[in-house]
Amino acid sequence: MSTNRIDLPIADYWIVAGTLAVMTGALLALGCERRDETPDVSAAQVREEAREAGDAASDYMKKQLADLERSVAAAEREAKQEIEQAREKAASLPEETRHELAAAIDRTESARDNVSDRLDELKDAGNAGWDATRQRVSDALEELGEARREVAAALRGEPSAG
Repeated sequence: MSTNRIDLPIADYWIVAGTLAVMTGALLALGCERRDETPDVSAAQVREEAREAGDAASDYMKKQLADLERSVAAAEREAKQEIEQAREKAASLPEETRHELAAAIDRTESARDNVSDRLDELKDAGNAGWDATRQRVSDALEELGEARREVAAALRGEPSAG
């Protein structure tokens, strides 16, 4: 039997292996392109971007606080006027209506104080508690509005729902 086998000397194997190694290295070098420029990221730049983001959030919070302060001041001023007017008219009302009016006035004064307290909390709130505290201020404003409606209803002689 004869076989058609070509025997290459060992040196030829080393030449083929070396050629494959060079080709593999070249392909890896192209695939893993080395960049001479380093990315433009530094701790100072990251801190600056974080500071700018914090400033933007702080500006937004300051605007919201100013808006809420104006709303609270207006609501407190109007509530005070309504309470004064209600007290002036109370003497001319029937006894039962006076009792309902007095209860509505007490609730309004309590709600007004609550709004003021919640606004003070918001002024002292940090970023972490801002949203929850802002919501408490909004809730307190709504409560004040309901109490003011009760005063108006009591002045008209209507029974209060609250």
